[in-house]
Amino acid sequence: MGVSFSRSMQPPSSYYLSPITDSSSNLYYQTGNPDLSPTTNSNLSIHFNKYWRKSQFSIYTNFTQRWTEDNIVNKTDIDAQGISRSTVINYGHGANNTLNIGINKGYHKKDFNLGTGINLYAMQNKTPLYLNNAITQTTTQNIYLNLNGNASYKELIQVDGGWRINFNNSFSKDATYQTNKTHTITTYLNLKWKPTHRLVFQWNNRYNTQSNPNPGQKTKWYFSDASMAYSFFKAENVELRLSGYDLFNQNKGSYQFAFQNQIFTSQNLVQKRYFMLTISYKFKKIGN
Repeated sequence: MGVSFSRSMQPPSSYYLSPITDSSSNLYYQTGNPDLSPTTNSNLSIHFNKYWRKSQFSIYTNFTQRWTEDNIVNKTDIDAQGISRSTVINYGHGANNTLNIGINKGYHKKDFNLGTGINLYAMQNKTPLYLNNAITQTTTQNIYLNLNGNASYKELIQVDGGWRINFNNSFSKDATYQTNKTHTITTYLNLKWKPTHRLVFQWNNRYNTQSNPNPGQKTKWYFSDASMAYSFFKAENVELRLSGYDLFNQNKGSYQFAFQNQIFTSQNLVQKRYFMLTISYKFKKIGN
């Protein structure tokens, strides 16, 4: 177990200090502020880690609390045409706290191995929001939960699966601002089967659900890939592998999070269904 405390000063970036207006977008103009002061951070951390070897049980926890003074925040004005003009100022103070908890349990008997675990991450961040000459306190919360399990028998078969759940919430003291919520849930199952010492099959699956999709997008999609590999020669140092990715052609690069009065959605171009044949050679010794 340990406890630590520190204080530091964080100077503003050169981008924030530049008085030149960034007009690369016709809808958003950003101007720096050369009179900005550094932000002062105070950090408190408490952690505990323990592993019981005989029972194969472990637990870890970590809690951090950060206080900030002279926050650097955006001061934004949005006109009737929806055009934003922003600058940065020092204003008030903020607070951020995070909690990490992990609990894992293993089981081993002869050729069988089992394991299970739970990991929790929770965060709350309080920052000022300065919009159209009105300022309010906003709170952003994030909870990430991972439940997982795995099992194996010799090198013959390995299975692991679980759930990853991510909740994001943002609200304000000013009731005129809308509360924004997003969530993503991923169910995953991976299988590896090695019927002989030369032949290996793998099958990986993910099922995703997401709230607040962009127009025309699905709220659910399934991603699956599989491969088959065979090793040749006595040394088994040449491998031929056939792989198929996104077998059901549903993959998409989508990510969401809520912050202050906005929901940010990122949609990236991704490679959808494709197949690949590879040959690899394993060097047993490199150099003299």
